[in-house]
Amino acid sequence: MKRFAAVLTLAFAATLLSAAPSQAASLCLSYDISVNGQGQAQSICLPG
Repeated sequence: MKRFAAVLTLAFAATLLSAAPSQAASLCLSYDISVNGQGQAQSICLPG
């Protein structure tokens, strides 16, 4: 479970860092979840 949290945290942090310089009209967060070798990509967009 710690590995899952670490992967999620790193992906989330990387997304925030890459999105920081270009603040557009909407904020989109995309993250990858990998549990037991099964990958799942998610994306959340917040209209601003």
